[in-house]
Amino acid sequence: MKKNEFEISVIVPIYKGNKYIKNIISMLVTNAKKISSKIELILINDYPTEKIKIEDGTNLDNLTIRNIENPNNLGIQRSRIQGIKHSKGKYVVMLDQDDVIKSDALYRQLRMLKNSRANAIISNGYSEENGSEKVLFNSKRQMKMVNDLSMYMYLGNLIASPGMCMIKKSSIPKLWMMRENTLTINGADDWLLWVLFLIDKNYFEINYDDKLYIHRTEGIENTSTDNEKMLASSMEAMEIVMRNYSDDPRIMYLLNKYNRRLQMRFNYELKKDNKILEYLKNPDIAARILRYKWVLL
Repeated sequence: MKKNEFEISVIVPIYKGNKYIKNIISMLVTNAKKISSKIELILINDYPTEKIKIEDGTNLDNLTIRNIENPNNLGIQRSRIQGIKHSKGKYVVMLDQDDVIKSDALYRQLRMLKNSRANAIISNGYSEENGSEKVLFNSKRQMKMVNDLSMYMYLGNLIASPGMCMIKKSSIPKLWMMRENTLTINGADDWLLWVLFLIDKNYFEINYDDKLYIHRTEGIENTSTDNEKMLASSMEAMEIVMRNYSDDPRIMYLLNKYNRRLQMRFNYELKKDNKILEYLKNPDIAARILRYKWVLL
């Protein structure tokens, strides 16, 4: 890589998130000090009525901070796409505004990914809610399943956030980047990203040993905590895959499983039907979920 070329682009959409910017920059400064590669931090303002405030006093030769102003509120997926289109790095990390990564996360992920033939790398991490932390993946077997497309249909998204991953920019699915395939309801763009990524025959290198990421659920517009919106977003994402792969029997077979999974969730999360009965009516899905949650190495 040439001396003046960026190696990593870190993309962070900001929505009413000025309070997070200082911490985002601080995290990137700490990471940049541990790595010789050039890094760019791209902040995308998705709440244009409030200008974001950047105090760039980093004085680091290998860290550049840039800001993109959306013309109007575009949502999380289109904001990430804006960042990717303006990025210059070979590798991309997509963070939410309230995410936390460890001080050597970029160094460790980049080192492993560069020594691999994989298209992306994923590490383990923690979920933090109401002051308590829990590990996101409980076993190596669970982590291996991120490369199994069928598990995204039987369970849903296995990856809490793209912030756990570093991906080769060239491997980001073209279909995910197309405007006609962007979600109008925030929430399931991660599922859509990884499903299209795996359909394209890409795969993850798995960093089993490091827990480099903390997922928080306190954001103002955190759709993942809103069951109704999340289900609507998931249906929209499913329809995008269906529209693009209607002539692929294998993908359509798997989407039928996902459709039933979403219907199950609708029944017991929103209609308040009996959850156990829903699983008994869908034993194939129940078996996969049990396999993921309870069978350890």
